[in-house]
Amino acid sequence: MSNGLTVAFTSQPSAHSAAISIYVASGNRFEMPDEQGIAHFIEHMVFKGTASRTAADIAQESDLMGGQLNAYTAKEYTCFYSRALKEHFLKTLHLMCDMLCSPLFEEKDIESEKGVVLEEIGMYEDSPEDLCSDMLNALCYKYKPLGYNILGTRESVSGFTADRLRSFMARCYVPERTVISICGSFDRDDCLSVIESYFGGFENTGNRLKYENESINGGFTLCNKKIEQTQIALCFNGLPVGHELRYPAAFFSSAAGGSSSSRINRRIREELGLAYSVYTFSSGYLGTGMFGVAGGLAHKNQERFLREALRVLTETRDGITEDEVNRTREQFKASLVLANDNMASIASSVGRQLLLEGEYTDLGTVLKQLESVTAEQVREAARLITDPSVVAFSAVGKLKTEGYYKRILGECL
Repeated sequence: MSNGLTVAFTSQPSAHSAAISIYVASGNRFEMPDEQGIAHFIEHMVFKGTASRTAADIAQESDLMGGQLNAYTAKEYTCFYSRALKEHFLKTLHLMCDMLCSPLFEEKDIESEKGVVLEEIGMYEDSPEDLCSDMLNALCYKYKPLGYNILGTRESVSGFTADRLRSFMARCYVPERTVISICGSFDRDDCLSVIESYFGGFENTGNRLKYENESINGGFTLCNKKIEQTQIALCFNGLPVGHELRYPAAFFSSAAGGSSSSRINRRIREELGLAYSVYTFSSGYLGTGMFGVAGGLAHKNQERFLREALRVLTETRDGITEDEVNRTREQFKASLVLANDNMASIASSVGRQLLLEGEYTDLGTVLKQLESVTAEQVREAARLITDPSVVAFSAVGKLKTEGYYKRILGECL
């Protein structure tokens, strides 16, 4: 649109419903040190009422229309999404636009929501897996916004005011950082009319989405905690969003530890019984990324778990087979095709890609790219994302010393 707002339409005339995903580049990567968690807090607060609707009105309207209205905050964006029957779709679009364009931010609501978010922080701190992951992120992106906890800290959340929320929205909730993606059965002109009535008055501020390329920091972060299992996660430099080897890297991650038939799962869980939950993970961001392996295990099995997981990771990197590549290809194709039958998935995929990459790759093109992936490309990507020159290690539970883990990693990598 003329002010820089992006609106994407994917028409499915035979559908009986439509889905909306509104993406805003407002994740904690764009927060200042004293704003940690503010993007997530705003996500909560827009449901608390607008100039024309109370929180109860928002909840009741959504329920009466049979919709599925919700939101979540990630490192680089916040997504608001809904799905509704086509006869209620324009009302749902009105509701979502109103929430984003004129949130009320009453002080009493802010104070009550602080309590909710502080409880949410406590809940995640009581989850060893989540705590281990948050510690790893903080280590990898030390002193950088990508390392902030999405929920923020108790200190930062306690300091939020209506003025601070509005200031952050004025910086990030702007047309050039917003994508509205709609998929299903709808009237395009009616949708544009609604969107223009809410967003048309916002000017382009010139604060487009910008980022710097960066690598992760290595090191160790340990938290002794009296729990039944030890949670371990370690990672290397991964690939950023849009990297040319992203599909080969995804093949490697899946074959190594991303599925029930993966090598790590078969060895660690099925053959040795060392863990119930063990997996590889990959997080791609703008200009940076993480790849690693994590699991929960008995305290006594820490060294054996690490040695076996890293051995299998190395063997997969150097010796992935054509059969594994072909099997992974079919898994990915099936997953993509099935997701493309879901309007909410399409709306989400289109919106996220347009926000982060500035373009959308359609299903047919992606399937062709998957078909062209070779075992050599997978090995090339694997070498990049398992480079041992930088390794970050995080653990929660009954732990050994940093030197203990450093010795094991030095011998295995």
